[in-house]
Amino acid sequence: MPDFNPAGRFVLIAWGGWWLLSMLSLPLQAKELPALRVVDQDGVKIECLPDLLPVAKQLHPWYVNQLKTFPADLNSDIQQLIQNQDKIIGFLTKQMGLNEPSDFMKNHMPAFIAKYLEVGNPAPNPRHIQIWRRDDLKAYLDEGGSIPGYRYIPGKEGENQLIIEKRIAFTDKGVTQKDAGETVPLLPVVLKNENRKEDLDTAKAVLTEALDSIRRFAPLLTAACLQTQIEILVQENTYPTLSLIRWFRTGMSGYLTWSALQAFVSQDAAQIYLRTHHTQPFESKKNLVRLVEWIGDEPNDTPGPSPGAAPVDALERIRSAFAIREIMELVQRHNADIVPRLFTEIRKHAPSGEELKAAAQPDGKISGKIVIRDLNVLLDAIQTVTGEDFRPRLLQYSPVPAPGGRNPEAAAKSPPEKKTEKTPAQPPAKAPSKPKKK
Repeated sequence: MPDFNPAGRFVLIAWGGWWLLSMLSLPLQAKELPALRVVDQDGVKIECLPDLLPVAKQLHPWYVNQLKTFPADLNSDIQQLIQNQDKIIGFLTKQMGLNEPSDFMKNHMPAFIAKYLEVGNPAPNPRHIQIWRRDDLKAYLDEGGSIPGYRYIPGKEGENQLIIEKRIAFTDKGVTQKDAGETVPLLPVVLKNENRKEDLDTAKAVLTEALDSIRRFAPLLTAACLQTQIEILVQENTYPTLSLIRWFRTGMSGYLTWSALQAFVSQDAAQIYLRTHHTQPFESKKNLVRLVEWIGDEPNDTPGPSPGAAPVDALERIRSAFAIREIMELVQRHNADIVPRLFTEIRKHAPSGEELKAAAQPDGKISGKIVIRDLNVLLDAIQTVTGEDFRPRLLQYSPVPAPGGRNPEAAAKSPPEKKTEKTPAQPPAKAPSKPKKK
């Protein structure tokens, strides 16, 4: 929805880098947590149970050396976002084809971005670590123990999680309500139990991966903040029914997020964002993506994938990656100037209130007639602005017939050319009616 109501909106940030895998068939015997041993030198504190003290002493000098190249300020990207928000809003105003910022840009975006700074980077403190054996930690947590700043989620199949969770709730008065807890929690290192000779190597591997994740946390948080706002802008600056065509909304939001990160935050943040949306891991699922059928915000609004496809949440991540790639490549094939022209062209063909009312269904859902109309408006706008028929780009993701529901794929197909001796081939059919904007 383009309307922004801050009440009840929240951001959930989870640090899920540690999975405690329990393969034991017998119930674990809980025991009291003994006093932790501590190695505290050179600004790095390592805590552990007594039997792991030799590992901690060997690990400490190696880890101190690793931290010498670690960024001192993990919040620089968030701070750049705050400092450059006026420039970002000016950039997005031009990209949307507007003469001046909308009310959402002027009032709600700065307030929302400020909330992220209030919450800060939820990554753990890399200079305060605890080393645990998996079974010792599981027994302690199962008996009601806790690691400050973390929430423990026991898994039904033995897959247990420790996550950092920070939540922001915006009230009607704009007040920020935050969960109580550790501002900067420690960093746990969980060792397996199979081969204790590998404890040191395992701890080094866990910390190497953790430091890489911590380094990426602020850029990803910054990107999430931007993309959340930009997606609302895309909805606001097209029209309600067309914004339900998710491949365009998500793809365009992703492109604009990357552009804003690159120009106003940091090259590092922009590259990290791209890597998290890379399509290479999903190439084997490409034939199940069906971008043209990605309609609506609810899972039930989109026809289900074919048997053997990814679950709905995984499918959405896969679709997002390919949608962002398609829009970025569209811009690369032409130039960045097509973006504001595309928004302007789309807004020319917003349906009238009478059209929307006539197409409404008894259950309140959007009708197939409007979906097809809006898809044609969008595809025709791309062709008008760029001269490119974008239909083949969409149809490459739908190689087999859809399992049911709407059939926007048929609308995406260019009509066959009609040839006679005197009449040249006809171009693809244009969108149905194009009423003036109310």
